[in-house]
Amino acid sequence: MQAWTNRLTYMKETKKSSKLNYQIALGLEHYFLNRQDHASGIDVSNHIIKTSLPLGLTVRRNYEEKWVINFNPNIQIPVSGKLTYSENALNNFIRDVIFWDYNYLNTSNYGADFSVEFISKRIVKDYNLGVFGGWKYQRGKVSGYLNRQQYEIGMRMYL
Repeated sequence: MQAWTNRLTYMKETKKSSKLNYQIALGLEHYFLNRQDHASGIDVSNHIIKTSLPLGLTVRRNYEEKWVINFNPNIQIPVSGKLTYSENALNNFIRDVIFWDYNYLNTSNYGADFSVEFISKRIVKDYNLGVFGGWKYQRGKVSGYLNRQQYEIGMRMYL
C-alpha cells in the first residue's frame, strides 16, 4: 500500500484571554492511495481532493476547565481512479470490499464532523485530561450505500 497526503490550511484564531475564543479555517487536502495485491492481480488507486471549512469554539470556565467544540463541513471530489483485477481471481472480497471502496473513493461526496471535548485538571491532578465525543458523516451522490457515519468517544491525556 502506498499513500500520501498534501494539506494546506489557513487558520484565524482569537488569542484573547477571554472566556470565549473561536477558530475559523480553510483547508485543502490532496490524497493519493494505491493498494496492490500481486497474488490476485488487484491494483486500485485513487486521487482525491477534499476542501473543508473547520470552525471551533473554546469556552473556558476557569483556569482548570474548558469545553472545546468543533464543526467541520467538507466536500470530497475525486480527481482520478484506476481499478484493475484478474477475472480469474474474482471473489466475494473483490466484489464486496474492493469494488465498494473504489466506488466510494471515486464518487463526489459531502460531509461534516462534529466533536465536543471537556478538558480539566480536576480529574487527574497536575495533568489535563480530556473526555470527548464526536460524529462524522459522509454522504455520496450516487446511492445509499455510499453514506458513512462514525461515532467516537474517548479520553485524551495532555502532558
